Order: sequence, then C-alpha cells, then structure tokens
Amino acid sequence: MNKSENPDLELIVKVYNINKGMNTDLMKSCKKLEEYSLFVAKVREFANSMPMYKAIPKAIDYCIEHDILRDFLIKERKTIIMYSLFEYDQAEHMKDVAEVSKLEGKKEGIKDTTELFSWLKSNGRTSDVLTAIDDSDFLSQLFAEYEAWKRANNTSSTNA
Repeated sequence: MNKSENPDLELIVKVYNINKGMNTDLMKSCKKLEEYSLFVAKVREFANSMPMYKAIPKAIDYCIEHDILRDFLIKERKTIIMYSLFEYDQAEHMKDVAEVSKLEGKKEGIKDTTELFSWLKSNGRTSDVLTAIDDSDFLSQLFAEYEAWKRANNTSSTNA
C-alpha cells in the first residue's frame, strides 16, 4: 500500500514443540505428526546406546513393527537413512572443520606475529615490539606497515 525504499515486515511465527509428550492436543489432532514424534524419540533413545548409523535403522524397524509411520518408512527407508546420516555426519564434520580452522588460524597468527617482530628487530625497532605487545591498535598498524613493505619489495612472508 505505502511504497518505501526500505519496507518493514513484521512476522509472528508460532513454534510448537513436537517432542514426545509435548502439545498433546496438537498430536491428537494430527496422527502423522504424533507418529513422527514417536519415530524421532525412538531414534534418540537408540542413539543413547549405539552409533547413529545403527540407531536410525533400528528405530525404523521398531516403528514399522509397531505400525508407526509404517507405509512411509517402508517406502522411504533408504532415503531416510541416507538423509539422516548425511545430516548427522555433516554436523559433526562442520564442527571438526571449525576446530581445525581455529587451530590453523592460531598457528598462522603466531607465525605472522613472529615474522613481524623479526622484521621490526632487523630494522632496529625493538621498542615497537614492546609497544605492540600491549597495544592491539598499534600492532594492527605495524602489520599493515609490514604487509605494505612486503608488497613493495615483492617478498613472500617466508622470505621476510
């Protein structure tokens, strides 16, 4: 109605907890949602005592035997297993990647700082090293100066 360059949008989202035992009225009104909740609860239960790649098929078997999402689980068994395991593995993988990246970043930062301090020392600027230890803004300025010097001298960090 009123056009603007930066339109505003207000959105209210209602979130329902569909874990087993929660929102019982909602679960009673939608049998498939209740069955899905039971399936997820079984996966979690089995995952407490075995790896996820075993817990998911076991939960599927349990649910099929107890007529919980039976037709769907029979038809989509392979897809559910593959998708569930991919999502689980992806989350673990991303966590591992983040940890490795963090460690690599620390190593790189130490290497860069060591090179900077060596460059300052070789240029008779040891007092700048001592100042940089306590002043992060000054340290940033020194890094900028050092990077500019490397570019001007076409020097890689290993040759500095």
